[in-house]
Amino acid sequence: AIYDGHEHQKFMEKLDERVKSHDKDIERMCNHHYQGFIDSIRELLQVRSQAQQLN
Repeated sequence: AIYDGHEHQKFMEKLDERVKSHDKDIERMCNHHYQGFIDSIRELLQVRSQAQQLN
């Protein structure tokens, strides 16, 4: 089984590498889309303000 002997350690190391790789990918994606997200929030706040003025 994977949990016997050195195979467990190798598995855990590979799993840790994979997690770190995915963390970097997520961070890159967040950094890439952050400004667009902020711009969208600002636009939504403006729309809300304009909608309130219509009432």
